[in-house]
Amino acid sequence: MRPNEKILEFYNEQSKFGYIESLSMCKLIEAEEITINLRITFFSYPYTMGDKKMVANFIGIKELKLNELEGLYKTIFTITDISSYQLENVRYTIVEEEHNILRFSCRDFKISII
Repeated sequence: MRPNEKILEFYNEQSKFGYIESLSMCKLIEAEEITINLRITFFSYPYTMGDKKMVANFIGIKELKLNELEGLYKTIFTITDISSYQLENVRYTIVEEEHNILRFSCRDFKISII
C-alpha cells in the first residue's frame, strides 16, 4: 500500500470511529534499538457492546505531546507524510486537530478493525 493510500484509508475509517477508547504505549528493546509504539483504540458513538472498533498502531513514535483526555468528543486526526524532510526514522506527523489532545511523529502506522 502506498503511503498516501494508507493515510486515505485512515481518514476513511476515522470518520466511522472517531472516539478514543484507550491509549497504550510500549517500549520494544531489540538488539541495540529501542522503539516506542503507541496503540489507540477508537469506537463509534453511541456504542453497543459487540460493535466494531478501529485500532491504530503507531510505530517508532517520537516527540509525544499529550493533553487532557477527559470528556467524550469526536476526534479528528491529521496525518502528514514528511518523508521528504529526510528525518531519521520519522515519516509521519500525527496531530489531533479538533481538541488538541495529542501530537507526535512516527516511523509508520497500521490500522485494523476489530
